[in-house]
Amino acid sequence: MRKSVFVLPLLASSIIAAVAGCKTENGAGPAGPASSVSCGALYDAYDAYDAKCAPAESISDRAGFLKVCELALAAPGGSGASAPTADCASAVQGLTATCGSTNILACKLSGGLLLRGAACGTDVQCASALCKDGGVFGVLAGDVLTLTAHCGVCSDPRPIGGGCGAAETCADHGVCSGDTCVAVVKNDVGGHCSRGTTPDQCKEGLYCGTDQKCKPPSGSGGDCVQDTDCNYPLACSNMVCADPKPAGATCDPSSPVAGCARELVCDHATKRCAAVTRVKPGGTCDNDGRVCALGRCALPNTSPDGGVPTGTCPAVLNEGDACSTMDLDKTCGDFLYCIGAKCVYYDPGMCK
Repeated sequence: MRKSVFVLPLLASSIIAAVAGCKTENGAGPAGPASSVSCGALYDAYDAYDAKCAPAESISDRAGFLKVCELALAAPGGSGASAPTADCASAVQGLTATCGSTNILACKLSGGLLLRGAACGTDVQCASALCKDGGVFGVLAGDVLTLTAHCGVCSDPRPIGGGCGAAETCADHGVCSGDTCVAVVKNDVGGHCSRGTTPDQCKEGLYCGTDQKCKPPSGSGGDCVQDTDCNYPLACSNMVCADPKPAGATCDPSSPVAGCARELVCDHATKRCAAVTRVKPGGTCDNDGRVCALGRCALPNTSPDGGVPTGTCPAVLNEGDACSTMDLDKTCGDFLYCIGAKCVYYDPGMCK
């Protein structure tokens, strides 16, 4: 199991996309005022977007985000420049007004300076944007989970037209369709499309309708599969764009399109539209309407009384604190890993 330092909802995954592309002569680009400002702008842009458009996805640990962002910028071959990060931040800021999809070209990974065969710790460092086998990996032996940091090798992605597997990366942002890398086609209004990771996609600002045709966001009464298919502030309710339900309105928590306003969620416990509550350590959480302020809520598969499963927010450990991957009552902060029984940040700069 690979647990990449960047695999976290929205905010952290954008680091990969935003910090690559602008190159320095020595390829190192040490973290400094420019990277601090650009990483901060990126966090703030996504934080504002999440608060309005995806409240359950937001990440509260700003300091941790800045730390891993700056480590990526400073790693050998990393960008070290603020321009790509600022471009992504600016684009996300523009999307916040309408809650548009953040799957945009401005936030796509383009790669760093290191050539094929160079040691690496993250995709950001490599000109190919692919650091094979670099990151944090977990091995479960019996009841014991052990995390270790691994250096990888800058590698070429599979070429368009070449064979591939589901976990392999295709060149030029292509996709693995069947067992072959296929170039993605961005179609205009009326063009054919499919949802998910498929070759036929829609241009930015359009969505793939239930008739598999590209179209602009729908007005009231139009078809939809998710909220971003609808003109803001309309919400997708029972596959139709409609006026959003306000806080306190009844909703169906089992439906992925409950129709609540974008800044609300359909709370499983109350079956009503509600703002997300940030729960402190020791408080009751459900990863739905009640989300841990820091750390993750460990939930049982079922509830003893047949209701909504709930857990307890763990105590959050800091860098250098002693830890155990099997301790559900304590956890390293959102951007820290329990490696060697201590909470540490993963630094791709160790790979040289």
